[in-house]
Amino acid sequence: MNKLTTKNIIDKAKYLEGKTLREVLKLNKSGDSENSMKNKSNFARFIERDYFNLPLNSDSKPDFREIGIELELKTSGFKYIKSGNFYNAKERITLTQIDYNDVIDNEKWINNSHLKKVNNILFIVYLYEKDISTIDRRIIHTFTWNPNSIQSNLMQKDYSLMRKNIIAGNHLSGGDYSYMGNCPRHNSKHNKKKLSLSEEGSIDSRHPYLKYAERRAFDLKPRVFTEIVADSLNIIARKKGRSVGLFKEDFPNFS
Repeated sequence: MNKLTTKNIIDKAKYLEGKTLREVLKLNKSGDSENSMKNKSNFARFIERDYFNLPLNSDSKPDFREIGIELELKTSGFKYIKSGNFYNAKERITLTQIDYNDVIDNEKWINNSHLKKVNNILFIVYLYEKDISTIDRRIIHTFTWNPNSIQSNLMQKDYSLMRKNIIAGNHLSGGDYSYMGNCPRHNSKHNKKKLSLSEEGSIDSRHPYLKYAERRAFDLKPRVFTEIVADSLNIIARKKGRSVGLFKEDFPNFS
């Protein structure tokens, strides 16, 4: 068996365009609840485990490192926006968990050990439709992303502000950043002012200046990811009021 290369992986991802997981993996719904079939994490699981045959994990290392390739895998849904008659990212892209000490130790985001996998991401974009099950959501675009100099500078600006807030002992908040933000990295209740009101799963006790902090992750805002997808297609995202999006015709394999 030939060793899998980055090109093989990209070609295999490109094959998905215009298809559904049901068509590619010959899946059926037996044994899957209606809720699980609409769950975003299950879409990623099917892609990662069943299509690329990768072990499921949530650590800070790139997903394809298991087979010797420094490549991260991310999936994202695009939804239809009636007011603009276009499509844009349904939600933020979670990049990786924030290690508060790692941020303090590294002034540049590019040197942060948790963020290094952002240098090479394979994105698989599917069409999100509320009443369509996971395996019937059509994949409309795939591409690899390595932040260009403009994007990297914008990420650095936000990273520097986050670092400044961490050193000052401030709790992070997603609303303070314009390009690379941060978001909760847990499904638990968290109270920034009173530890006793927070559930254990929400707490990161490794913060160097706070007794406790919230478990959070770096992210890309939906608008930012929409613009990244547009850039991968060599176009500029369309604007309608405060929204940005892409037309159906912008995607070569949107069927």
